[in-house]
Amino acid sequence: MKKVMVIIIVVLLVLLIYTIQRGTFLKYEYKYNVINEGGKTIPAKIYSRTVQSKISDKEERVYEILIFFDDNQDMKSYNPILVIPKYNMIGIVDGGKREFLFFGNTVFQKSEKSNKFTSLTNSLIFDDKPPIDKIVFKDNEIVFNSFEGLKKYGKNITLKL
Repeated sequence: MKKVMVIIIVVLLVLLIYTIQRGTFLKYEYKYNVINEGGKTIPAKIYSRTVQSKISDKEERVYEILIFFDDNQDMKSYNPILVIPKYNMIGIVDGGKREFLFFGNTVFQKSEKSNKFTSLTNSLIFDDKPPIDKIVFKDNEIVFNSFEGLKKYGKNITLKL
């Protein structure tokens, strides 16, 4: 009986170590805020990460912001939203919210799959028009049109940096 328990514990520890090595913890961002055009706060948690990316045949560390909207906002297919300020890009993370584990304000990204994303502004990807067709990147804020469950907050959403 003791051998079986030891084997089970060793297997679980190996799986845990493997998972931790493949994933990463995201940094909770207190300084950011998501608001509508009237200044009302939209319920969301904002995290950041830095990923290694190949851009123009060069390896580069890229800072990214992830916006996790509350589940009651009907944003299941577009949650979390990924923002890359340096390259004026906004997208949806591959695998969505299920690729992350939540422990209060701590978020663990389970795999590198979540480092990939689909642009929310690319008209070639979406049948009619992309979810975000108006976006403005400024020094201290990013403003984009609302879509899906965010429409109940107004026409525009602002990520205040």
